[in-house]
Amino acid sequence: MTNPEELKNLFKQAAEIAEQVPESLRQVAFQRALDALLGSNPSDPSDPATANNGKTEQAKSSSSARIKKEMSERSGAVTHLLEVMNRSELAELMSGRKVLDRALLLLRAAQHHDIEELSANDIAQVLTQKFRESTTPQAVRMALDRSPSYSDRRPSGGSYQYSIMAPGERYLEASLKQAQKKEEKRPAVAQKKVRPKAHKSSIATAKTAKPRPGRSGRPGPKAALEMLIQEGYFKLYRTIGQIISHLEVKKTHRYSTSDFTATLQRLVRQSKLDRTRNSDGQYEYKTP
Repeated sequence: MTNPEELKNLFKQAAEIAEQVPESLRQVAFQRALDALLGSNPSDPSDPATANNGKTEQAKSSSSARIKKEMSERSGAVTHLLEVMNRSELAELMSGRKVLDRALLLLRAAQHHDIEELSANDIAQVLTQKFRESTTPQAVRMALDRSPSYSDRRPSGGSYQYSIMAPGERYLEASLKQAQKKEEKRPAVAQKKVRPKAHKSSIATAKTAKPRPGRSGRPGPKAALEMLIQEGYFKLYRTIGQIISHLEVKKTHRYSTSDFTATLQRLVRQSKLDRTRNSDGQYEYKTP
C-alpha cells in the first residue's frame, strides 16, 4: 500500500509531466500520468514485478514519455486546425447555432483536414480561439452525449474522443436546409417610413433653400457584387478574400467578410453565381 509520502511524490511527478502539455490538456495529462505512476508503484516489496527499482524507474519514464507523446499529438491536431481552417466560411454556418451544431460542424470540417476525431477539450479550444464562439469542454461533452447517435465516442485516457457519424451528417444537412428556407421567407421589401406632415413655413423654407449637392458613398454589398458580375469579374472562380481585395484596390471601397457571406448565398440560390469548394476548403464563386 502506498504511504502518504510516496503519494506526495507521485502527485509531484504527475504535475511535472502535465506541465509539458498545453494548459487545456493538463487536467487529462495529470490524471493519465497519475494512473500510470500508481500502476507502477514499487511500494509492495513482496511483488516480484516491482522488486527492481531500476526497472520501476524505467517503467515510470516510459509511461511519462507515452503520455507526453499522446498529449503532444492531440495538441498538434488543434494547432493544425487553428492554422488551416477557413474561418469565414464556417463562421457563417455556426452563427446563431447550438453548441451541438457547432461541435458537429467542426468535427465534419476536421475530417476534411485528415483529423478523424477530437476531444471535447479540442473542440472547445478551436471554437473559442478560431471562431470566437466561447464554449467550455463541459458544454461540448454534454451536447454530444445527449445525442449519442450523431457522433462516435471512444475512450482515450481520462477523456473521450469524438468523431461525426452518418446520422450527424444527415442532421447537419437538414438543419442547414431549414435555415436556408427561413432566410428565403424573409420579406425583401422594407416598409416605408411615414413622415410627419411638414408645417407650411417649413415647406416655404424648403422651396427657397438651395439643394444640397449629392454625396457619392460606396455601393451596398449586393450592388457591388452585381456590378462585378456585369463587368465579367466572375468569369473565373473568386474567393471572398479576392473579392474584397479587388474592390478595395480597383474601386477604393472597403468591405469585410461579413458584408458578403449572406449576399453571396442569395446570389447562388438565384443562380446568378455558382459555388464550389477549393483544395483549401474555401468557397469560390463564378458566373454559371
